[in-house]
Amino acid sequence: MNEALKSALDWWSQVGVETPELNLPHTQENLITQTTTEKKVEIQKKPIKTNDRVQKDLKKIKNLDDLKIYMGDFESAALTDNSRQCVFSRGNPKANLMVIGDSPSGHDDKTGQPFMGPEGQLLDKMLASINQTEDNTYITTAINWKLPTHKKPSDEELNICIPFLKRHIELVSPAILLLVGGVSLQALTGLTTIMKNRGQWQKVNFSNKEIIALPIYHPTLLMKQPLLKREAWRDLCTLKEKLINFSNRTS
Repeated sequence: MNEALKSALDWWSQVGVETPELNLPHTQENLITQTTTEKKVEIQKKPIKTNDRVQKDLKKIKNLDDLKIYMGDFESAALTDNSRQCVFSRGNPKANLMVIGDSPSGHDDKTGQPFMGPEGQLLDKMLASINQTEDNTYITTAINWKLPTHKKPSDEELNICIPFLKRHIELVSPAILLLVGGVSLQALTGLTTIMKNRGQWQKVNFSNKEIIALPIYHPTLLMKQPLLKREAWRDLCTLKEKLINFSNRTS
């Protein structure tokens, strides 16, 4: 039995969906259990904003490889001093579904890819339950640099990242956005409360088209409040229906 199906069965059992008992081979789970203690770094921040030069540069960028290089070279005391590298993406950039999380974790900062820690394992199980894997899903974050531990991004930090995020979305040009958590919701819609807006479809306008977006709870919140997983499952079912409808229209 493949890993995607095993992940889906695990998620379904967590949200109370009845599934048939299957005799699965015993395999060692490659779980990330190591926790790291990070030192707080005091940084003298400067009031840096994304300037006109960056805006013009982004308009000239025509593909994801060049965007990744440009963001990898970008420096801002408000963002990059706390991170090892720019955490760009993983998955298939030609997918209809683009998943946007909040900001990188310590695991993400080490690997350069988003959702690589325990919260990423849960996200992968959630997506697998509606037949979404890295083969048909593209994953990134609203903030691409690791913030100090347990820190919510400031308006300054978010405003620096929004132009990068919007150009990223324009280049991928997905059919549907899945906004995982409150930061991505705020970055693209201006809405600030994920608890009130989860499960409600939004429309996000870009220079080339309008894209529908579904906000859902972040896996980190679901790990802290497991009872919310039932609501998350309903949102995933809504997303699955929309993906099927889109696929039927384009086939």
